[in-house]
Amino acid sequence: MSEDFDIDALLFGTKRCPRCGVEKAANSEQFVRDKSTDDGLTRVCKECRLAASRAAYRANPAAYIERNRRYRERKGGVASVCG
Repeated sequence: MSEDFDIDALLFGTKRCPRCGVEKAANSEQFVRDKSTDDGLTRVCKECRLAASRAAYRANPAAYIERNRRYRERKGGVASVCG
């Protein structure tokens, strides 16, 4: 007799993402860590955060490009990859 269970859900408990409505294991593999919250995890799961971030970029890529350009100017250009 095989029982289906999620070991992470048993160890860490579960948490429901308000965006997708899916109940997931309440750990840092499913949710981003956030020290300011009671359980130490963000409300929205990693998958939904990534989807929202990609949608925001697609809606206005020029804003992201400009922000990155200003960052590079402030930090002195591109860092060397090879020592």
